[in-house]
Amino acid sequence: MAMTEGLTSSASGSVSLKPCISCHQQKALSEFYPHPHTSDGTINICKECHKALVFHRAREDHLSAQPPGLDRLRRQGRGARGPQAG
Repeated sequence: MAMTEGLTSSASGSVSLKPCISCHQQKALSEFYPHPHTSDGTINICKECHKALVFHRAREDHLSAQPPGLDRLRRQGRGARGPQAG
């Protein structure tokens, strides 16, 4: 196997592998999103890890935007608008 800037080619040279900086697994370049400004044309985190990262960031942003005490009100079944009608 040949190694070039973190990329690994198989013996046949058909598949280039790259390590994900998040899960540290060697994956095919097709498992990474494209990025025009990198040497290999892909970002350095695999699609699976990137999706998980985006999901967790969005959840944290959503939860941090909630008014204080809203979680307690939701557990009591009142939500943000007070008691439910009906």
